[in-house]
Amino acid sequence: MIFKPRPSIGKISVFVVTSGFVCGSLLLTLLFWIYGFTTRDELIPGLIILTPINAFVIIYGIYLLRVYPTIHYKVENGNLSINCGRYHWIIPIKTISSIVEKDLKYSPLAGTKLPGFALGDNYYSDVGIVRMCSTALVKRILLIYTDQRIYGITPDKVGEFISALRKEGLT
Repeated sequence: MIFKPRPSIGKISVFVVTSGFVCGSLLLTLLFWIYGFTTRDELIPGLIILTPINAFVIIYGIYLLRVYPTIHYKVENGNLSINCGRYHWIIPIKTISSIVEKDLKYSPLAGTKLPGFALGDNYYSDVGIVRMCSTALVKRILLIYTDQRIYGITPDKVGEFISALRKEGLT
């Protein structure tokens, strides 16, 4: 059975953060030039340095926008499959020790975290490292504890999701 994640502002936040960074860096460079902090001769090297940085941010933003619609969770054949772009994790249901829905405590350390979107290994100050594939940053995260690690997901229909896990052998 396939479960979609709950809706969020993830796509909008990726777009806003990406475009805000690019526009902000260009605006800052131009303000330095306008207010005389830098000469025109220094402006060109500054823009040359910013171009690859901005290109990287734009490419990463496009990547995240393409990952977002691929998020889904599948329960079948005694396994939970978590899919998020190039990330694909298969968890044997028998290795799940507990499932808890909770609000996490944000930590700015390590990970891809944006409002409405969390991807990959992220550090949270209350639970440590959580492997995230969710459409929420900290609110109502379904934590799946296994022998090896903690996974964080946000299925839209939590009750149906847990029922499907129980039908596949979750104790």
